[in-house]
Amino acid sequence: MKPRVLLAGLLALAACQSPDTTPPTIASSLPADGATDVALTAKLVLTFSEPVKPETLGVSPTPAVALGLAAWNDSRTAVFSPPGGWQAGTAYSFAVGVKDLAGNPLGGDTTLAFQTVPPPDTTPPATPGGVKATPGDGEFFVEWNPSPEPDLAGYTVYVGTAADALLPTLFVEKPAVLAKVAGLDNGKPYFYAVDAQDASGNRSAPSAVASVTPKDMVAPALVSSEPADGAQDLGLVPALRFTFSEPMDPGSVEIGMCVSTDPPASAACTAPTPVNFGTPAWGQGDTQVQFTPSDQLQSGKTHVLLISAKDKGGNPLAGPGRVAFSLRATPDTTPPTVASRSTDANPQTHRGFVQLDFSEAMDQQSVQAAFLSQPALGCAWVWTANSARCNAALQQLTTYTITLSTGAKDTAGNALAAAYQFSFTTPNFNPRLLSVSPRDGAFNVSLSSPITFTFSEAMNAASVEGALEVRIGSTIVGGSLEWNAEGTVVRFRPNVAYGYGKTVIWKITTAARELSAGRTIGLPLPAEVSGSFTTQLIIGR
Repeated sequence: MKPRVLLAGLLALAACQSPDTTPPTIASSLPADGATDVALTAKLVLTFSEPVKPETLGVSPTPAVALGLAAWNDSRTAVFSPPGGWQAGTAYSFAVGVKDLAGNPLGGDTTLAFQTVPPPDTTPPATPGGVKATPGDGEFFVEWNPSPEPDLAGYTVYVGTAADALLPTLFVEKPAVLAKVAGLDNGKPYFYAVDAQDASGNRSAPSAVASVTPKDMVAPALVSSEPADGAQDLGLVPALRFTFSEPMDPGSVEIGMCVSTDPPASAACTAPTPVNFGTPAWGQGDTQVQFTPSDQLQSGKTHVLLISAKDKGGNPLAGPGRVAFSLRATPDTTPPTVASRSTDANPQTHRGFVQLDFSEAMDQQSVQAAFLSQPALGCAWVWTANSARCNAALQQLTTYTITLSTGAKDTAGNALAAAYQFSFTTPNFNPRLLSVSPRDGAFNVSLSSPITFTFSEAMNAASVEGALEVRIGSTIVGGSLEWNAEGTVVRFRPNVAYGYGKTVIWKITTAARELSAGRTIGLPLPAEVSGSFTTQLIIGR
């Protein structure tokens, strides 16, 4: 084709194309049109349906505010960052005008509007009234009248060992008006006060400082004895041992005794005779006392002992501690045997027991010394008649081998004829939440603090994500989860800051499960766990 003919064809084709007459529109905006509670530092972002001429853009805010120059992310998106920010509690509207590259003016809805966050509440609630405390054993209870403020968040209890050195100790969410302060020393005065906090973080003046002195008010109990209550046909009683539930006043112990021919379970003792078993030997922090009887015990008789004593707080035993046992009339030369055994493991508490039932009354100390376990068990021993139970924490999916050596003896001094050995295997245990940071009830927590959960074993990440809920009031807080390599620690990072003076509440439901392993199905948390903490307050304005 000749050049002149080609040029004519191109000109004819161009003449057939129609010009661009479609007006541009506002495709989106941030904040969105009609948005409420817009942050005072929010940027105004306008995105148009097609590229526009930057020099033609005009935005007229009402009420007037200095928008500054627009920054263009691309030919369609303009960003305004008002130097002075927006005014709180203000409804803004904007008239927008612009032209596209073809010169078409903005079409469609050329206005948008939004409402900023309301002004902060700076009015503190009223000081709680009717504040008073009731002492307890190593603790005290403080209560107050409810505050009437509709936006009340809760109350802070301040405690200290001096009136001018109180520290925030507990935060109590409304509507509760009672708190327990524990872990204190009996007989020591503590000072306290209470203030109120509203949902905006405003705090009232604290109540007048008052004092309270915790004291031991719990009656002690006789936990166990050797010989055990109900023991029969004892050939030898080299020592009398009594174990109490708490430290006792050594000078307060008194023993009365009755001698009977009836069996220990039915022998009465209405008029006990005071008896002196010699100088007592105290041990285990004054919770156990031992006597060495001489000729006070009679062969072939039942002895009923009534023990009275007081703890270090002056509280007497809830009732006379009764221990009854009988002595064999003839010497015991028969070796004891293990009549039966039983074991138990609780997957939810991670604890269990090993119980040995003997053919006769045993010397408790010798049995406990002869008891061996591989892996080792930290036994808390409980004796009932001729049965010894080792209560202990257990490991899951573990085989324990129990050996009772020939060092175990009956009360007559006869040893086992041969060592007794057996094994048992624990099942899979439910996972547990070991710790949380920030701790439950923490104060002054950073506005963007992550929440770290530590579990007893590796967890199924998806189940934990579905079971975890973090909220402020009724508003769910979004965030991301980060796991350690072992899958035992997960950190929740919030997508946005919590805000000042907010009570952040978290919970993990029983939908959270451990990792499955082979044929072992992952078990859930045994119970829902929850907690809360309060973020830092706004200091000054």
